[in-house]
Amino acid sequence: MTPLALYIHWPFCLSICPYCDFNRYLATSGNWTVQGALQAYLKELDTWLEILGTRSLISIFIGGGTPSLMDPVLLKELLKGISERFSCSLDSIEVTMEANPSSAEGKKLNTFRQAGINRLSIGVQSFDDQILSFLGRKHCAQEAIDVIKMAKTIFPEISFDLIYGHKHHNIDSWKTELNQALALAGHHVSLYQLTIEPQTPFFHLHKQGKTLLLTEDAMADLYLLTDEILKAQGWQSYEISNYTYSQKPCRHNMAYWQYEDYLGLGPGAHSRLCFFAEGQLGRYAIANEKHPESWMQEVNLKGKGIQEIERIEPEQQAQEKLLMGLRLEKGLGLHRLKQDESVIPKYTLSSLFLEKVCHLKESSLIEPLADDLVLSLEGKLRLDTILRYLFKDSILEDSK
Repeated sequence: MTPLALYIHWPFCLSICPYCDFNRYLATSGNWTVQGALQAYLKELDTWLEILGTRSLISIFIGGGTPSLMDPVLLKELLKGISERFSCSLDSIEVTMEANPSSAEGKKLNTFRQAGINRLSIGVQSFDDQILSFLGRKHCAQEAIDVIKMAKTIFPEISFDLIYGHKHHNIDSWKTELNQALALAGHHVSLYQLTIEPQTPFFHLHKQGKTLLLTEDAMADLYLLTDEILKAQGWQSYEISNYTYSQKPCRHNMAYWQYEDYLGLGPGAHSRLCFFAEGQLGRYAIANEKHPESWMQEVNLKGKGIQEIERIEPEQQAQEKLLMGLRLEKGLGLHRLKQDESVIPKYTLSSLFLEKVCHLKESSLIEPLADDLVLSLEGKLRLDTILRYLFKDSILEDSK
């Protein structure tokens, strides 16, 4: 059975953070009932399972939005319905829920665990109250600390996110915050550089000339410091922004990076799936209707809340595999592309492409390994540049 990772999007938040471009709406703007939401999520899943056939479920990830705002009854019944459809025990797979410290309090955490959540991902973002205010977060540092400590007593696995690289950080302040985080952490942390996303409040401030980010050189220094501190304390990087202490990466994340199939349910959810359509097996990119009410109406009418579906052409598949695979610490083996020689364009395995790989190795941006593309530390800092270089001349451009 082809493995499948399942993503469920909960679109509601108590407030909108100025850096966030995820599909999110104020909780007061939703008109969802427990029964209505449950019916829609499971109906969309049922429709897709008819198309995909029998699959083995490897993970569930409930993201948002702020999923910890979800009614515990809805969560319990939704997870029960999923486990029944895949004939699997929730304890046998990774089941993650995102939570914010301002909404994840003791009673709800216990309820989430009882519903089947076995991995909690906490949106801490900072342990500094000034930075939390800058990022538009509604919790304080002490709330985050308390929730982390509580979650460690309830869930088998926890993780939390931090954001760095903004104007309030320098080497010393980030080092202090990072060491505080590692003293509290379980076996997994996600450390993201702040980016300015289009049409967010930060985007408009940035366009007005407001300084929000550090310089590229300062960002690079913080990334190198991060990698140095974590590895010195026994942490392993498995992806550019993700570290594990127990050699147990997030299984759901790995499904993305390893280009496996994942199905997204809910408003604005995305999927990458292989299935038969019009008599041919293809890989498809699917995006759902973004607005919660529009998505629910589509599901109730048609069984799926799709806004857009596109067949992923071979050249794009090759680029996506490289984009995802190069983010991994273990990189991407060329054999993975060669396995797909029948569908991957010749360019990806052409002498020109391989010459570029050799040049990147000579430049110490890719490790000098025989059949694997593994970024060096310097290469990780220049990932976007490397990807542009590798695909500067594509088969489509050659044909013009």
